[in-house]
Amino acid sequence: MIDKENRNIILALLSLCIVLSATVVINKFSIDDIEKALITQNKINSELRAEINQIKKKRISTVTVTAYSPRERETDSTPYTTAFMQPVSNRTIALPWHLIQKGWLPNRCVYLKIDSALYGGLYKINDKMADRHMLNADIFFWSTEHAVEFGRIENVDMIYLGECP
Repeated sequence: MIDKENRNIILALLSLCIVLSATVVINKFSIDDIEKALITQNKINSELRAEINQIKKKRISTVTVTAYSPRERETDSTPYTTAFMQPVSNRTIALPWHLIQKGWLPNRCVYLKIDSALYGGLYKINDKMADRHMLNADIFFWSTEHAVEFGRIENVDMIYLGECP
């Protein structure tokens, strides 16, 4: 998913390509002018592809999904308050610090591609994991029994969506 800032950049670049193409047709440029326009357009397309690839790299992460519950030994002395000083809620997910530093912001949404209808889908980034967990995401469960039942699922694609729908 492309956020608003990157979408605006892409739209501006596409508009420039359309304008360049229309100018070629309308003004009947010389061969040299057409060649320069095509070189510019190819450069823009190449830069646009590189930008899209960077966005994709930044917005998808493959993680091991685990579960936690409101026990002090799994959280801290305030098990119903997240690291972002928010109350826990249904579909709360805790992310590792390195993803938060990459721009996966609190109070935004991620999508977990899990085959189970019960566990796959949208989650709100509402907590932070201990720094030692680099490739994990942790789903909050109200009961320890449900967290244990969930266990862990490896190699889950997690997609950063930004604003929650």
